[in-house]
Parts: sequence; C-alpha cells; structure tokens
Amino acid sequence: MPSRTSNTILGSILLSVGLLGLAAPASAAGRTIVGEWAPDPANCLPFAGAMKISPMGMVADEMSCSFKSVAREGDQVTWRGGCSFGSKAVPSVVVATLRGETLAVRINGQPADTYRRCRR
Repeated sequence: MPSRTSNTILGSILLSVGLLGLAAPASAAGRTIVGEWAPDPANCLPFAGAMKISPMGMVADEMSCSFKSVAREGDQVTWRGGCSFGSKAVPSVVVATLRGETLAVRINGQPADTYRRCRR
C-alpha cells in the first residue's frame, strides 16, 4: 500500500504533467515569422523588396526597425518601437499577420504589404 508521502509526490507529478500538457498548445499556437521574407520568394534580394525579421527587429532595403516590446496572439505579432525610413527613427507600431504562407505587414496603420518566406 502506498504511503501518504508517495501519494503526495505522485499527485504532484501528475498535476505537473497535466499543466505542461495544457501549456504546450499555447506555446505552439503560432508559427515563427522570424526569417527572410519577400514579395517574390524566389528573389530574396533587398532591392527586390525582401526583408529580414528578427525577434526584436526588422530590416529591409530602405527601412530598419528596432522594437522595445512584442506581443503575440496566434499568428499575429505586434511590435512597438521605432522605424527609420532613410531618416531618423519614428515611433512605430508594426503588426504582422501570417495567413497560410503569406505574411501581411502593416506599419502605423498603413496598407499592408504582403510577403512569402524566402526559399534559401
């Protein structure tokens, strides 16, 4: 017959495993968007509109962004920080939404540009 201590330990282990199982779907809810993206995935050169996304930044031919905060809900990522477009950085909110294989990126509420992951 199991002792009270072993029942307590077993109960704690089962609870921990159960909580891990609940947490896994949340952490796997969205695919990463970190990487290189372009309007034409076969032509991933900066002058062709390609951009590179890092966890806290984004760089393209005439643009660079550095973010202070990031939030993710499913396949949508929202960054807050500053972006420069050939001049000094301006406060910016960048929202990237992944739908299927297409990434839509909107900066400060402007119309979204669409990209596909580069094939490198």
